[in-house]
Amino acid sequence: MKKAVLLFSSMIMILSLMNCSSGKKAFERGDYDEGLLKAINRLRSSPNNKKARETLKYGYPITIRWHQDNIARTKLSNNVFAHEYISYEYAKMNRIYNEIQRCPACLRVIPNPKTFVSEQAEAARKGAEVRYNLGEDLLAQAKNENDKSKAMDAFYHYEKANQLVNGYADTRDKMEEARWFATTKVVIEEVTTGSTMLDISAEFFYNKVQDFMMQMPVSPFVQFYSPKEAQSLQIETPDQIVRLKFDHFTVGQVYHKVEELVRTKDSVIVGQVKDSNGETLDVYGTANAKLIVNTKQLTSNGLLDLKIIDPYTSRVLTQEKLPGQYIWVSQWGNFNGDEEALYPEDWQIVNASEVPPPSPQDLFVLFTQPIYNQVTGKLSNFYSNYR
Repeated sequence: MKKAVLLFSSMIMILSLMNCSSGKKAFERGDYDEGLLKAINRLRSSPNNKKARETLKYGYPITIRWHQDNIARTKLSNNVFAHEYISYEYAKMNRIYNEIQRCPACLRVIPNPKTFVSEQAEAARKGAEVRYNLGEDLLAQAKNENDKSKAMDAFYHYEKANQLVNGYADTRDKMEEARWFATTKVVIEEVTTGSTMLDISAEFFYNKVQDFMMQMPVSPFVQFYSPKEAQSLQIETPDQIVRLKFDHFTVGQVYHKVEELVRTKDSVIVGQVKDSNGETLDVYGTANAKLIVNTKQLTSNGLLDLKIIDPYTSRVLTQEKLPGQYIWVSQWGNFNGDEEALYPEDWQIVNASEVPPPSPQDLFVLFTQPIYNQVTGKLSNFYSNYR
């Protein structure tokens, strides 16, 4: 037991030492920022740690010089995003500055750390300007060429500009403008049944499909609307239309069958007698019964036509014929003869009564459930490929 406790304590101590690294190894690997930040964190918990002090003392000027060299090389490059990358370098040096300022033991080693706040802000501003201008060019091209992919790229440039400088120019408005132009707007038409004989509504089915599509994990540049929503947003011609129509359906096709089944069991107790000594004895014989089984079956089925259409060209982008079926069954019955001849499953039928079938509307909902599963699968596969 003592050995186990000592072993556990040793493991905890080793893990603590690993977590409280001085940063020297990381620094020697060339991970300057990681090594320096580890040294700073170590000095916060252990102000007199010799290795951490040494790492910070010789590592700080090397790290700052390394970032400044990166900045100098980037300025000489032809990279269109040079200012953006330069702002990241300044941000890393400013993080080191802030961490040292929050560490009294570190300030005794590096009493005057350098800050580059104004340099970072200027580089970020220039980087945001580049991104904004690229967004402007791409959005103009997108509108002229009706190119949604260019509008998407414009959105990302505006978004990056806003990340570099929060609220830069009118980037938030531009982001929404680019997003709206880049978005594939899909209207889900209401389901038509084509039935004039039955008072059947497909509203429940339509609402389920619509709810699924509204929550479907797709690209942020694909949006689904009901016809009313599209009208309220003044979307006169959407990019795509999802059209759902039942080619045909049958609700509650009745099939009624009556069967007579013979049940026979040998060696069953059919009575009792007393022997000469007065003892009661079982009498075995054959039990016979006639089981009458009533089966009522209502079959409901249909075929849904799923189309996704480009209304600008009337081109059918995809089309599927999706079947569905539901069979409602009720069984009840009675018997004549010996009850000993019946099996347990026979008693279930005998004890049952005829029950009224579901309404036509309920049967419609039930047979469309497998169709709904197919519709959602097809739509999910189709829109999962969108950027």
